[in-house]
Amino acid sequence: MSLVWGFLALLYVSTDGLEPVPVALLAAFFTIFGAGMNVRLERSLERKGEYRPSRKTLALAILAGAGFLAVLFTGVIPALSRPIIGSFYLGIAVAWATRLILLWRWEAKTKRRIYVEGTWVGSFYLVPPGPLQPAPA
Repeated sequence: MSLVWGFLALLYVSTDGLEPVPVALLAAFFTIFGAGMNVRLERSLERKGEYRPSRKTLALAILAGAGFLAVLFTGVIPALSRPIIGSFYLGIAVAWATRLILLWRWEAKTKRRIYVEGTWVGSFYLVPPGPLQPAPA
């Protein structure tokens, strides 16, 4: 859902015009942010075999998103800084893509599979090798 949200918001911002420098800086920041989220997830998977975010994490994510949307769409932000602020949406998509790539790399390196469950804030589980998945060599 976040990727769709990020894409739609990017379309909205592109009508105002995007400045390349702020977009590149925010993309770099969110790449680092996505890598940090992934490190936390990998450590939890290695230690417990699962990662379940707390309800506090979900509440903070919803409040941050709602607050950001309220500020952006009410017109409180001057028109000149809108492309800068709006490129945060591109950052959301970049953070998710970074996380996805790093999880694929981790799966290939450890020869274990990850099962994701949930819509807004997913729970991640390690899937043991079974009849449909060969055991690691």
